[in-house]
Amino acid sequence: MGLEIINQRKKKKKLTNEELSVLSGVPKGTIDKITSGATKDPKLETLKALARVLDCSLSDFDDPKERHFAERTDQEVLQNRIHILTEYFQRMGILQPGGDISGQDLEFFKGLLSLIDAYFGKKEEADR
Repeated sequence: MGLEIINQRKKKKKLTNEELSVLSGVPKGTIDKITSGATKDPKLETLKALARVLDCSLSDFDDPKERHFAERTDQEVLQNRIHILTEYFQRMGILQPGGDISGQDLEFFKGLLSLIDAYFGKKEEADR
């Protein structure tokens, strides 16, 4: 299984295992075992949670040579990021779990992501 993508994406996003744990909901100990190679066959739900945070697909874990994460379309990445926000707001009790999001919610999420990108894009430039 091509789990090396987890370390690659984690490094690219400048995430620690602890930060990845908070964002994905996967226990840090589980992430430590996966990233060290001790766990070779993690549960599907664990991989789904990590894939959402790392902006990759489950197929990237199977064979990273077939479809590299960089080949994902902008629309796929946007859908993934909106899904992450939706789950976050559900965990925070702001949105009802399992409920559909409205068109207005979708536009709000897109605007929020634009703000986040603008803020962190400027911050990255200042850090250089």
